[in-house]
Amino acid sequence: MFSNIGETIRKKVKNNKILKLCEYGDNAKGVLLLMVWKKIVKILKIALIFIALTYFSWAFISLKIIPLGVVSEGNRGEWLQWLGSIYSGGIGGLFTYLGVKFTIDKNNEKRDYENKRTVLPLIKIESGVYDYKWTYIQFDFLLTEESKYRERKDIPDTANATICINNVGQRELYDMYISCESDIFVVKNKIHKITPVLYKDDSLQMNFLFYEMGVYDNDNKQNKHNTLISPLNLTIYFKDCYSNWYYQQVAVRLFHNLEKGKSREERALNVSFERAEILSAPIEVEENHLPWVKDNTMELTYH
Repeated sequence: MFSNIGETIRKKVKNNKILKLCEYGDNAKGVLLLMVWKKIVKILKIALIFIALTYFSWAFISLKIIPLGVVSEGNRGEWLQWLGSIYSGGIGGLFTYLGVKFTIDKNNEKRDYENKRTVLPLIKIESGVYDYKWTYIQFDFLLTEESKYRERKDIPDTANATICINNVGQRELYDMYISCESDIFVVKNKIHKITPVLYKDDSLQMNFLFYEMGVYDNDNKQNKHNTLISPLNLTIYFKDCYSNWYYQQVAVRLFHNLEKGKSREERALNVSFERAEILSAPIEVEENHLPWVKDNTMELTYH
């Protein structure tokens, strides 16, 4: 059913190779430069040690008078040859060790990547069917500047849209969190914990409820009564069966319009699902870089 979208995302994942560097977001360039600098420093340390040993060895064998009487003018050539063979063996052994270590690290990295890829969950979002029993998230509809300072309308007939979250990946996902961002659909708590587990080829439906902030007719916004499309950006966090954390970004695009002449006791806002667009394949992230872990004062909503 979801093979096409699943294959598309799998190709993105394969091309990206789930780069752990992506978890740093805007700081990725700085982190990459730091990694390269550490490699350069490590190589420079090895080179300095080699130069220092060579210098002191040369000074040692160049002395004409040694208290131990080991080196002399007559056997200096033999000492040079002997030390040269030791240094050659040491350098060869060092490069062999570094080469073997590099190969092992690359093989381990490839094996870990393949293991993760075979169990990677993938998210697809499509339109759902409203039911009051579904989990819901409440949004304030802040289309105008004036609406930011008004109270919600207290009406039973609230505008809504329902999405269906599908796991089209290889295995189940755990501990789903959703972060919501929008200029006009504003939620009180940014992070919502949704479900402890979502199995492969399974789905869950979620209602978005949009509350009107008073009456918009006299607000200073020219196109407020036009039918518009606005994105609601979702960042979905989850774990795979190996407890590796990922996030995936999706944009839910919504139609919305306001009817004229509605009082505080009537609904003026209409919202409907237009489409969902996948913004990124799942990207691996360290647990200590999760937003609610980095900022332990962040308020979460549990559903």
